Amino acid sequence: MARCENKVCVRGVERLSAPFIALFFILVGYEMDLSLLITPTFLTIFVYFVSRAIGKYIGTYTTASSAKMPRKVRINLPYAILTQAGVALGLAAFAYSRFIEISVSATNTAILLLDIIAVSVLIAEIVGPLLLKRALKTAKEIHSEPETNNLKMMS
Repeated sequence: MARCENKVCVRGVERLSAPFIALFFILVGYEMDLSLLITPTFLTIFVYFVSRAIGKYIGTYTTASSAKMPRKVRINLPYAILTQAGVALGLAAFAYSRFIEISVSATNTAILLLDIIAVSVLIAEIVGPLLLKRALKTAKEIHSEPETNNLKMMS
């Protein structure tokens, strides 16, 4: 398998993957019922999101510890992967299609399952980058520039 280490290769992969990710969210969003955000189902979404985050934290921390990674990696890596949800979305889409194949009466369950996972991923995509930035700053992998430097560059 060829490795993708240079910037041209990475940019090419990013350009190719973006339309597929956008298409997936468009298709999921088409079926999504946003009224779930104001119903008791939101509690289920919240519990799923928190459980997923705890699972990722424990799994990442345990793996990094067993691999004898430096402390700053063990502590910060779990926050960096919160937005990684490709498998969850793929399995949700697969489960949705299987529910519909099984029975027409299972359609509501399939839509509810897809909505719970999609809204949870949406929350992760909003919160995740903020946690990633925090993790990178805590690990001293990035340094924040003073606001005055940003203003000077703009003028």
